[in-house]
Amino acid sequence: MFGLRFYCIILFLLFSASSLFSNTLKGVVQDEFGPVIGATVSFAGLNAVTNEEGAFQFSNLDRGSFELEVRFIGYRTYRELVQVSEPLQDVSIELVPDQLGLSSVTVTAGRNPVERYESTVIVRAIDDRVFEQTASLSLAEGLSFTPGLRLENNCQNCGFTQLRMNGLEGAYSQILIDSRPVFSALAGIYGLEMLPRQMIDQVEIIRGGGSALYGGNAIAGTVNIITKEAVQPSFQIGSQIGVINKDAIDQSYYANGSILSNDYSSGLTFYGNARNRDEWTAMPGTCTVPPDHERSI
Repeated sequence: MFGLRFYCIILFLLFSASSLFSNTLKGVVQDEFGPVIGATVSFAGLNAVTNEEGAFQFSNLDRGSFELEVRFIGYRTYRELVQVSEPLQDVSIELVPDQLGLSSVTVTAGRNPVERYESTVIVRAIDDRVFEQTASLSLAEGLSFTPGLRLENNCQNCGFTQLRMNGLEGAYSQILIDSRPVFSALAGIYGLEMLPRQMIDQVEIIRGGGSALYGGNAIAGTVNIITKEAVQPSFQIGSQIGVINKDAIDQSYYANGSILSNDYSSGLTFYGNARNRDEWTAMPGTCTVPPDHERSI
């Protein structure tokens, strides 16, 4: 009995010693204003998120050299090769703001998520800020403010719009949703006004042929619509109003939200829009054009 107890005590001491002297890497992520909260840190195949103090920690690491990578929206990706050789190591990381948006992730160029400056082709990416600044309600209205694209109305009866790229009709453009060709050639014409801006996280545009990756419809170009993912329960409601030539009123209401399960393994996202726009016809002499010195460039 005494030998068994002694053996258990020895095992407990060895286990405690191994836990005490295991290799640990901890650090702090900050910028010029202070700690960065919610940054994603990857090291030796492990992932962590910085807390309210900007701190992170990795334990039970093997000895060797591993790449430390830190990502956060609005900042350039930080990479450093760290040598794990001591039981406890501290690192201090300062992120640099990404003024040109070069660290934003794109998936349209080669079907794999890469940063924009590492993309093999030129990708034009627009985010939700463009839709907010232009007071757009749908995807079709937001794309009309993108350089190189033209959204035009081609039917006076049904009022459908099509997206022209490189001078070709809308049927020659490949419309993707989350990198999948959900829209056919006909749905790509009518479906652009069916997607509310609240469900769009980013739109990636490639002008030119891309049939090798996305099928025979990608002759004029490819438009990849990346939708938002529900990461936490939320609800949003709002209203937007506009005036056409100080006469007709264009008012819209929207509501969207997301519901997640307790273990975050499944969820539901819903969107709703209602729009009421008064009739208005542009007659000769009814449009008021400001003088040249009052126009904004």
